[in-house]
Parts: sequence; C-alpha cells; structure tokens
Amino acid sequence: MAIAREAGPVGSLHEVREAGLDRDDLLGIYRNMLVTRGVEERGHILYRQGKIPGSFYTGRGNEAAAVGVATAMRSEDVGTPLHRDMGVHITRGVEPWRIFAQYMGRQDGPTHGRDGNVHMADSQLGLIAMVSHLPAMLPVATGCALAFRIRDESRVAVGWFGEGASARGDAHESMTFAGTRKLPVVFVCDNNQWAYSTPTHLEFATEHVADRAEAYGFEGVVVDGTDVLAVYREAKRAIDKARAGGGPTLLECLTLRMEGHAVHDDAFYVPKPLFERWAESDPIERFRSWLRDNADLTDEEEDEIAAGVKSSPRPRISTPRTTSERRLDGAHQRAEVPALPAPGAGNLMAELTYLQAISDGLRTEMRRDKRVFLIGEDVGVYGGAFKVSLGFQEEFGPWRVIDAPLAEAAIVGGCTGAAIMGLRPVAEMQFADFISCAWDQLVTVAAKQRWRAGTPVPIVVRLPSGGGFSGGPFHSQNPESSFAHIPGLKCVCPATPEDAKGLLISAIEDPNPVLYFEHKHLYRRIKGEVPEERYTTPLGKARIHREGDDVSVITWGAMVYTADEAAQQLDSDGVSVEIVDLRTVMPWDKAAVLESVRKTSKVLVLHEDTRSGGFGGEIAATIAEEAFEDLDGPVKRLAAPDTPVPFSPPLEKAYIPQVKDVVAGLRELAEY
Repeated sequence: MAIAREAGPVGSLHEVREAGLDRDDLLGIYRNMLVTRGVEERGHILYRQGKIPGSFYTGRGNEAAAVGVATAMRSEDVGTPLHRDMGVHITRGVEPWRIFAQYMGRQDGPTHGRDGNVHMADSQLGLIAMVSHLPAMLPVATGCALAFRIRDESRVAVGWFGEGASARGDAHESMTFAGTRKLPVVFVCDNNQWAYSTPTHLEFATEHVADRAEAYGFEGVVVDGTDVLAVYREAKRAIDKARAGGGPTLLECLTLRMEGHAVHDDAFYVPKPLFERWAESDPIERFRSWLRDNADLTDEEEDEIAAGVKSSPRPRISTPRTTSERRLDGAHQRAEVPALPAPGAGNLMAELTYLQAISDGLRTEMRRDKRVFLIGEDVGVYGGAFKVSLGFQEEFGPWRVIDAPLAEAAIVGGCTGAAIMGLRPVAEMQFADFISCAWDQLVTVAAKQRWRAGTPVPIVVRLPSGGGFSGGPFHSQNPESSFAHIPGLKCVCPATPEDAKGLLISAIEDPNPVLYFEHKHLYRRIKGEVPEERYTTPLGKARIHREGDDVSVITWGAMVYTADEAAQQLDSDGVSVEIVDLRTVMPWDKAAVLESVRKTSKVLVLHEDTRSGGFGGEIAATIAEEAFEDLDGPVKRLAAPDTPVPFSPPLEKAYIPQVKDVVAGLRELAEY
C-alpha cells in the first residue's frame, strides 16, 4: 500500500503562474530540455567516433525530472546531480562545450582530465562533483544542509539518487540524520525502474521509494517524472518548505530509462511493450504539446529555439587531452599549513595529560574560529566516549557540538559537505575501528574531492586507536596504514601531549582530510608540559625523541614510549639508540628518517599495527632504496603478528610489541 502522496499533473497556465513561472520561464525550460537531449545525442556520436574514452551515459527520458527540479532551485542553493541528470548542469548554467571537454578528458574541462563523465563540479553554480559509488553523495548533500543550518542561511541542498541506490546504507543514514535535525535538504529519487538490469520489485518491497520517508519523519511525494511542470511544482514546494525550516522531503520522480545503462548496453532485458508505452510520454514531446495547447507556442518560436539549440557550443576537438605530468602530480594537493612555533621559555605552560591536550587544542580552535564544529556519537552532554569534549556543548551549543545518530557514513559524508560549504568539521569516531563503516565516504568521496574538483575539504576525523586495555578485535585496531595508502588523506599519530595539541590545530587548519589517530593507552597515562597559548606543529615533520649513535628506531604513537624504555635498558650495555618519532605517517618525514639512518647505519622500524601491509614496510623499502650503501645491517621491522587484536590480557601482551621485544631486536642489530 502506498504511503507517499501521489502528485497530480499541472493543468492550466493559471496554475503554472501560481507556481511562479511566466511564459519566458516556460520557454526556457523547454530550451533546457532540448539542449540536454542534444548534448547527450552529440556525446553518443562522439563516443562511437572514438573521441570520448571510457563510456557514455545518457538520461533520455529523465529530462523533465532533471530540468524541473533544477528550475525550482535558487542560485544560492546547491546540488549533487548524478549521471542521468545532465539537465541539472544545463539548467544551472554549465556550457555544453565544458561538458564535452569533461567527457573527452580535455585540459579545458572542469577536472582537466583527472575525472570523466559528469563527475564535475562548479562552485559558482552550486554543483558538487558526484562519484560513481551510489548514493554516496547523499551524505554530502546532507552535510551542505547542515552547514546552512549551522550558519542560519536561507539555502537548500538537493541530493539526487536512483531507486537502486536507495537500498544502500548511505541513503538511510543521510535521511535519518536529516530527519532528526530537520535539515534544509530535498532528496530526489530518479526512479527509472531499472538498476542497470534489475527491476524495481527486486530492489525494494514498498510500492514507492518515497513511502519510506514516513519512517524518517518527513513527507514522501511521488510525481510523474515525465511531466516537467508537475516536477517543478513539487520540487518548489519541497524546496520552499526546507528553506522555511520545515525539514526534508523525499521527492520520487517516476520515469523510465529509455536507453541502456550506458552506450554499450542495449537494454535487452527491458520488455519492448514497456519501452513503447513510456515512449508515448516522452518528456520533451509532452511539454511541447502542453506549450502548444496552453501557452500558444508558435512555429516561429519553435524554429528559433531549435536554431539556438543547434548553435550551442560544440566540443573543442582541437584542444588536447591532458597529458602533462603537472596535471598528475597535483594529485596529492597537500598544501602545508605554516607552523606557529611552540612558545619558548618564559611562556605559560600547563601540565596536561594526552587527553587534556587534545581537548585543549579542540577548544582553542572552536573558540578562535566559528567555522569549527564537532560532530559524533555521544559527543554532547556525555562528552564523547573518552570525555574529550566534556562541557563543550554547554560552551558552544548543540549546533557546534552535534550529537549524531549511530551513522558513521552520514557523519563523515556530512563533514565533507559542510567542509565544501566552507566550514571546518571535526568528527569523532568512538573507536578507530568504527571508521570502516564510513570507508566509502572517506576514501571515495573526501580523499578525491580536492584533486578532482579543486575544492578544499578541511575535515578532521578523530580516531581513538590502539590496544593495551583488552578492547579485543573491534576496539583496538591501528588502521593508519590502510589510509596512508590513499592519495588525498593525511594521517597524524601524536605521541606527546604537546604534539597532540599542536598537531590537532594544524590538522584543523589543513585544507585536506586528516585522520587524527589518538592512542587510547596514552590518554591518561602520559603527562607533559603544553603551552597554554595557541601554536601549531607542522604535519610531515618528524621529531627526534632521543639522540643516539649506534642504531635508529623509527616509530610513532604509543610505540615511542616502548622504544624509549628499551633504549634506556640498552644504555647500560653501551648501545646508543636514536628514536625518531614520525608524528605523521602521511605525509612522512623521509629526510629525517634517512638522516638518522645515515648517522647510525642500523635501523629498526617499530609499529603496533600488523606487520604485513603495515606502514613500516613503506619506510623499510625507502631506506633500502635510498640509503642502502649507508647500512651496516638489514632493515629490521618489529610489529604485531598478522592476526586480529586478541581480547585476553596475556594474548594481547603477546600481540603488541613489548619492551623486551624491542631490546632483543636492537641487540641483534647492534651485534650485527
């Protein structure tokens, strides 16, 4: 049984005028629909000619849904259109030649050849670049809406998704979060009845996708997606409602994908009678007939519009594809934050625990910069799983210290959207292990956004990590190596209270996504002097924790203290150990590591993460490649065995490298 409201057609010109459209607007809508189809038809030809690499996707049959919704948006609103929504780009003002340049991988395209298809952004036009993982852009749209709510702006975000993608968790998490907070976002479902080759009855059990909206606490509306005026009317109602503080709407536009998934797909699985029936409701022909009957569209006007569409800018075939290494080198986009030196002697210092230093750094930035906000599960009144933010909500309020649903993808994706809108979000995962629930949002969306679109994504994800307290396999991991492998992400692993504060402030200032690994075992066990005033510690710069001459230990996080204790024991044996604390594993300070290795000629790489695939392997390989002739022994690694983190205290102790293990490894090297 249907639950969502089923919207009827738009009848008279009077009803259209009541919706805010005049005759010129109607002709503009008609033109945009024609341009949309024309661009896609031309693109299909270019693909067949071998001038568009990869593949080509069209939205034939979807023109009314795309143009209708985009027409209802204001210029200050933002959206995340998908690969069937070419009409959104056209309506928002993207010139056709730029679309062709994008598809053809040209230097003058929006992504300069770094990405293809309609994976393109235009911040001036309120368009955010999509990714292929659907519906990964819904958390981003929700995050944009969150930014509007935090800043009390009269703006709305529109997030598009297909009926097939409605099965994924990103959709549910986004709608849950948006519903609980009544965020100004409209979720638009392009229901074209086939998720590639899978029909709707195998995708969901409700009659309509929009029926689910009631469970999220907002209205669901189903509209004929081939009726551009009905789509516009319902989209405008939903957008106006969101702008007025009425919360989200799920607008389902029912259409049929009139071609295959992409140009290589002949859609043999779609019954021919279904195609024939929906062909009778072609969106462009339907609107043309309506204009003839209700708005006195003349032959002369049709000819003029058609001529304008035909003369729209064509692809600049002579523009070369992107081949410059400079374009590829920009992949990392790791602009550094200028360091503010830590205050020297005579300045006020406080004796803080590692946890207190993190809290102090976060509070410092939230007081200084209103763009900074904290979001996570139980971070408000409760103060976070480890009480880092205790008292923050009282000081900064519920819209800067946000208790989120148990929805890690919505949290991280929401941070990405808010960051694109100019805020500086800090997300807290209760445990680093739980970041796996947001892998797609972090690795697919946030990490690649700046490289693809040139948009800064200044988000920080705080990750309480590490073992030593019998947390077991799901509360004790050190997953930094997994993320250090992803271009676009930075990974910070402070060991001291002073670095914990300085590195956190640098991470918040950084224009890239930063993972901030805070070792739980250090929270209340480590104390140190921390400057009371604001300072930054540069990312990518190692710290010499201990000077030595005979052997080097390269490490980070809690292992710094394990190495230090081992070094003290070896002092009595006359073995001088130098300890290099990397502080950040991406970017990592290769120069400092090589300098230490060349000084001692022997090196042990130590980390708490598992050995195989651990970041120590990257360090060891670099030393072997660039300092081989300086070595007087093998590059030795010491890490956890390749098993999950065990729960039992004796097993965990055997799992995590201990002081005795480090001593044994260093002795072996010293005697080599």
